Amino acid sequence: MTTMDRLEAANVNHAYFVHYIKQIPDWKCLKVLDFGCGNGEILKLLRQEGIDAYGVDVFYEGASYEALYKTELFQQGIIRKITENGDIPFEDGYFDVIISNQVFEHIQDKGLVLDKLKRVLKQDGFMYHHFPSKEVIREGHIGIPCVHWLPKGKLRYIYTVILRSIGLGYFKNGLSVSEWAKEKLDWVDKYCFYEKYADLHSLINKDYSIEHREIDYCRFRARNNAILKFILGINLLKGFYEYLFRQLAFIAIELKK
Repeated sequence: MTTMDRLEAANVNHAYFVHYIKQIPDWKCLKVLDFGCGNGEILKLLRQEGIDAYGVDVFYEGASYEALYKTELFQQGIIRKITENGDIPFEDGYFDVIISNQVFEHIQDKGLVLDKLKRVLKQDGFMYHHFPSKEVIREGHIGIPCVHWLPKGKLRYIYTVILRSIGLGYFKNGLSVSEWAKEKLDWVDKYCFYEKYADLHSLINKDYSIEHREIDYCRFRARNNAILKFILGINLLKGFYEYLFRQLAFIAIELKK
């Protein structure tokens, strides 16, 4: 299977990370860390392209990873478990590039984690992350719009039940509407820590320069659609496109020391 075949068959978010890495000069010489790698789908794509990629995760109880622990990737130390105190089990300055896909919204102390990542990143290294800020309209884990904007309590529960009753929501699993609402809200409360875009920008900008890449991501998604490619090429609207994408999907940022 060719690179293009693999990318066309893969999840588009996962495929974009391969595209991103392969735009870097001397990409075959890079050591790449997939932070919060989950089951290793992005890592597998990278390694299929000859990229020296590794992964780490906390493997939290909100998901199941039993099968992963038995794989060669885990047994050979290509995928490793983050320690109990949050340390990344690689030596200082080990990686040229660190990536993450939909991870930072699950991190409560983002400043601490950025410090942990900084330790294993080379001095001239950089990072690339996808994650939503609090401003994103749709809560992407349970599929209910704006639910993460509401304070905990009965109003939020009723709102969720109403939207679930008209067909919204993911992973319904045969639960009743009320059971589903309670289970999913509990999950969001336990595992999601959304922050406002301005606060995230201020935190990250202390140690890194920030370059937004939402447009590059959108162009990759639209690579087979001539009309969308043309629309995305209107530079006067670039700022509007980036803002709209962050409201509807996620932030896509490259960080350099």
